[in-house]
Amino acid sequence: MDMKDGEIRLRTVVEGTGDLSDAMIDRVHTSNLRTTDRYQAALLAVAFGNASPDAILELAERGEDAKLQ
Repeated sequence: MDMKDGEIRLRTVVEGTGDLSDAMIDRVHTSNLRTTDRYQAALLAVAFGNASPDAILELAERGEDAKLQ
C-alpha cells in the first residue's frame, strides 16, 4: 500500500519454463486468494476510516492471531 495515496498493488509471478500448466495457474490463484484473505479486514478498516494505515498494516502483518477490534 502506498501510504501517500492509498494505492494498493498485488503483483504475481509465475516461475517456470515453457507453457503454463493448470497446476501453475492454480498455485498463483490460491496464493492471491490467501493474500487477499489475510489483508482484507485491514484494508476495509482503513477504507472506512476506522483505523490509520500505519497502525493497521502492523496489525495485519502479525497474522491470524491478531485482532482488529
